[in-house]
Amino acid sequence: MTKDEKDGDINALIIAVSQWIDNAPGNRGRDPEALLWGRTAKVSEEAGEVIAALVGALGHNPRKGVHDTLEHVEYELLDVSMTALCAVAHLYTRKGETPDLLALLSRHVRTVAERAGVTGPPDEAAVNGSAHPPRTHGGKLPSDLRSDNDQMPAR
Repeated sequence: MTKDEKDGDINALIIAVSQWIDNAPGNRGRDPEALLWGRTAKVSEEAGEVIAALVGALGHNPRKGVHDTLEHVEYELLDVSMTALCAVAHLYTRKGETPDLLALLSRHVRTVAERAGVTGPPDEAAVNGSAHPPRTHGGKLPSDLRSDNDQMPAR
């Protein structure tokens, strides 16, 4: 199987999952605008699951401690991506069009990379974390940069 065939299969699978969601019993007959809102809002709900997994992986809830993994964070991030791609598929299929989701994603990645000034794959310095000089703020820590007027008010 060629890369193009694999990409076509992935595109078709994402569209199929999107259509499965659209055709779920609770969505059949739903107002199209309400369905679009639901599909779009689901992306935010999935992002909340990323945060919950990260809190658990880093132990930021002292009552629970570390109770999750970074692998679960990765899974949830990919779930956000899948949910977003399904929502994009929904935007097209509701108009009767079949999107090339991977081409849309590729174009978007290139646009963002260009805006960021990234012209190709990372070089060795970027991979090892030395591509950007450290920000020193004149030798001050960010907390030292606040004036007395910038302090948070007491509750």
